[in-house]
Amino acid sequence: MHPLKTNATNRHKIAAAFFAALACFSASGALPGQPLPGFDEIVTLDKINVTAMRESKDFYETPASTFTLDRAEIKAMGGDSAFDTVRFSDGVAIDSMGVAGQSYGAMTSKTVMRGSRRGTLILIDGMPANNNGYYNMEDIPVETIGRIEVVKGAGSSMYGSEAIGGVINIISDSSPVNTASATLGGNKYQNFSIAVREPWAVWGQSGMLGVSGLLQNLGKVQRISSSKLGMGESKKWMGRLDGSIGRWKVSYQYSENNYSFDTYNDARTWNPATITQKAHYDDTKHYIRSSGRGENWQIGLYANIQQRYAMTERNLLATRQISSNNDYDSRVYGGDFQYSLKPSWAEFLLGVSASYEDFTTRNYLNNTGTDSDRESVAAFVRASKTFGDTWMAAVSLRESYVSSGDLTAFTPQFQLLKKFTSRFSAYANVGRSFNMPSLNQLYGPTGTLSTSNADLEPEEGWTYETGLKWQSGSTLASLAVFHMDFNHITYVVHPTDPDLQIPMSVPFQNTGVELSVTQKLSKHIALEAGASYGKPEEKATPGGPWNAVYGRVQANARLRWQWSRYFASFNVSVLADRVYDRKDMTPTLLKAGMKFNEHIQLSVVVDNVFNRIDVTNHTSATTAYYSMPRWVKVTLTSTF
Repeated sequence: MHPLKTNATNRHKIAAAFFAALACFSASGALPGQPLPGFDEIVTLDKINVTAMRESKDFYETPASTFTLDRAEIKAMGGDSAFDTVRFSDGVAIDSMGVAGQSYGAMTSKTVMRGSRRGTLILIDGMPANNNGYYNMEDIPVETIGRIEVVKGAGSSMYGSEAIGGVINIISDSSPVNTASATLGGNKYQNFSIAVREPWAVWGQSGMLGVSGLLQNLGKVQRISSSKLGMGESKKWMGRLDGSIGRWKVSYQYSENNYSFDTYNDARTWNPATITQKAHYDDTKHYIRSSGRGENWQIGLYANIQQRYAMTERNLLATRQISSNNDYDSRVYGGDFQYSLKPSWAEFLLGVSASYEDFTTRNYLNNTGTDSDRESVAAFVRASKTFGDTWMAAVSLRESYVSSGDLTAFTPQFQLLKKFTSRFSAYANVGRSFNMPSLNQLYGPTGTLSTSNADLEPEEGWTYETGLKWQSGSTLASLAVFHMDFNHITYVVHPTDPDLQIPMSVPFQNTGVELSVTQKLSKHIALEAGASYGKPEEKATPGGPWNAVYGRVQANARLRWQWSRYFASFNVSVLADRVYDRKDMTPTLLKAGMKFNEHIQLSVVVDNVFNRIDVTNHTSATTAYYSMPRWVKVTLTSTF
């Protein structure tokens, strides 16, 4: 039996209702084998990537390890958020300490590439979304996503801090399609969403206006970790406004997440009467994006605002105590401008970026708090040249400065690509990346730049990569070999204060190989698969031995099928040879359904098909967090 207790009766009722609905409607709609208008292709192989070079490039013309998920592929994942969407992707390892991407306490769910635990930069429409060490991908609903571009390897020369293991760019959906959906599932799960996007025009300029919203509920989930921890009921709201006119776009997203974690005294019965501690959280986020582009220029402005309230009640079986009562507010405001020059003999991209960060805390128990802030500025340039239509060489340079600690980072990148045919190429990519210390790393609980942290340097290092790419009418394939050599930041106990941890830079390295293939097997079936082997290692102290992190072997596969109005996809990912002698992590997901007509479809998602007990965290040897048990969800979707 899976350690997380769920309502099996509800799951069986939902599954039965789904298959009954299929039977009732199987005689209606299109004839077997006859496609319905407006349906997505089973898979699109004309992949374009904008993120890697800050301009549109075909897959085989991009000198980096990349992959792109289009709207049809995102829907085939069967997830609710961007976090769910990438967890079955090639070369991405999920590090999670909660349900549906929600993490316990001050931790954050991570998407880790190439074993770099703090080295993934998340972008929303090309602008940073990371906030003081948080990824926040669970707050981006799939209803708002049009495409996801992933670039593995060094990305700091183009995008700055945190782009060590790679960059994930979540590009908003701007298609004029109106949708509404309702999902019911086990554990009292409910998800109601709507998205309305309509074209409009003003003063001869065309554009789009959009509004979307989401309400999500989830019941209690017991034993999410080995430390007698369970999750209380949670609720999430999301609202988003989008607008564009001509070359200008603006968007605002608000999300609020109320949830709690419970610690039980009796982990055999999970009786609510044995709860000894309750941790309550109210997490609110605001994402604001504004951008404009012309023939040779592009500008973007953004704001990421997180307001988090946490309160913990302890000793509930005796004399109740409030052990913590805090506000944590983090704000990032920034902008980015780039300009391209394309004389006949070469191409140049020039750009500047700047940001302001502010992190404040408030402890209501002792009426204390902290307030820290910093400014960051950077300038970057890329020069590229094509030789004889078959060779392309590019050099990128970036200089970054952060006011707190007067930290600087210089990150060059060198790329070379050779096209052997119109669809086959080889590339080499050498780049230096960095990750500036977050504000809470630098300032700690005191709110001042303490002696132990004052000399903390950015995490910096090199990635060396070479690879092959092939793109044909029915096949998309890539092979990459890489080596990483970095200094990461870890935490050690303060020599005189055992209650305080201080950061310390330690070496990190990884050498590996990655292979991915997308193959159209027929008009109705497509297979997407990938495999990688690496050796991510880190030292606990600068002079200590190398210790393995995450896992060495990873594989993923997605089989997609579509015929007439019926569709199905099966997703599986494997992370093996893991740290702490843990068993392989093997998440699976099955999605199947039917389209009654052009506007209405019914689908069922079975998450964790084989009801495995997977440990989903990788950085703790003492505490294990578990995956959800088999989870059935049924969704009715209407387009209008």
